[in-house]
Amino acid sequence: YQRRVHGDDLRNQLKDYSVSDVCSQPQISPEGLLGTEEWVIDRETYDKIQKSTMIYIDEKFTPEFFMDLFKILSDDKNAQFWNDRLSYSLRDIESMEDDTLTEEQKESVTRLKEFVKSEIDNNKDGYHELFYSSLGSLATSICVAQLGYFILGDHNQIQTRNGNPILFVAACAPDFYNSENPDGKLQARKELQKYFMFPYEKGKWRYHDNYNGREELMSRLMNIYDRIYSACEKEEVKYPSLTPIGLGKHEMVFLPQVKNDVISVYFEAQLKLLESKMYNFETVFISYGQPQNKPILEQLLAKRIWYFKCDVTVHNKDAKSVANRLSRKFATCCIYQSSRMIIQGLIGTWWEKGFNERYTEESHIVSTSTAIFARKNICKVWEDVSRIQRVKRIENEVTKFHGATYDYQSVPMSFQKIIYLDIDSWWKCGKNNWIYDTHVLCVD
Repeated sequence: YQRRVHGDDLRNQLKDYSVSDVCSQPQISPEGLLGTEEWVIDRETYDKIQKSTMIYIDEKFTPEFFMDLFKILSDDKNAQFWNDRLSYSLRDIESMEDDTLTEEQKESVTRLKEFVKSEIDNNKDGYHELFYSSLGSLATSICVAQLGYFILGDHNQIQTRNGNPILFVAACAPDFYNSENPDGKLQARKELQKYFMFPYEKGKWRYHDNYNGREELMSRLMNIYDRIYSACEKEEVKYPSLTPIGLGKHEMVFLPQVKNDVISVYFEAQLKLLESKMYNFETVFISYGQPQNKPILEQLLAKRIWYFKCDVTVHNKDAKSVANRLSRKFATCCIYQSSRMIIQGLIGTWWEKGFNERYTEESHIVSTSTAIFARKNICKVWEDVSRIQRVKRIENEVTKFHGATYDYQSVPMSFQKIIYLDIDSWWKCGKNNWIYDTHVLCVD
């Protein structure tokens, strides 16, 4: 109890400091900040973590295409240069000229131009989307999965390593956030024009001919989540802990007319996948994220009867605490929103220097776990084509799916049966208090 209060008190005192700042404060003892437990990892466990790492990509890539592109964008000398240009498409780069570039940057641009030309010459068909999509947009076609452990537990104090490994999955969603960064602004504009009519601030979905902006966004999000779920299925995760990637505090606040509908699409993409495909999950724990998202998810769940292939539970806790607790008994996962720099192999941005809005969910999860082991220059997965797996696309027709007939048994779930779980009480529950008769999942 005293450790908990002390930890909360320290957190309040230091909320405006970065990790580096906190560690340099002379009045703070390591024990007071991090507790007295010891977390240990041996070489055998480290090797297992590294060997478990996989990259899942959209089938529009080939592993070789992705690897060649990655090698150019991730080169340490020019990583920041390309990070400032993730709104560029490969076609933009092909015609790029800038006399202010350094010799190293010019060499990198030349390499990428030659790569684009060779790919166009060798692949006449099927590459239109690749070459006209921004690098930031292509980043949403990737997810990185790696087994590992949280080093810090409750109240961000060191915990003893125990339980099952957690599958850490990094993925990024379309970036609609109108940031102050010039490249971020351009990237947001490119994403908006795919789905909304100009002027975008009016928040009107694009509808023309056979194009439906809302359905196109739904399809894209379903494919993002399908890669995540496929990674979980491969590692036999039965009780995944899911978070609404892309629905942080600042996303889409400049589209008030359509904001709630966009958030609904993000949730609906998850739920439709749990209806339409079998991933061998037992119970899925879905967080609605920010409090303002809860009524939107409630309205969506209440709209009709859902036919899931597993039990679904909604809660309001963070991804870290739920995954950490579940791992004591079950195979679970921790999914977190990555930045666009995932296409450069950069996992865990701003974790050591960021604070306030710069210290994101990704920063926190990576800085308090072994997820940093998936980063380029640490993990060999970024050098091994055999560990890149293509995931077949879900066609647009799936977005029109409405639970009706199946070749396998599904569990119809009305809104009343999708239980909002009080996680804090659940940790202390007895078997008779659990929500499903056939799935007693009480964590000590």
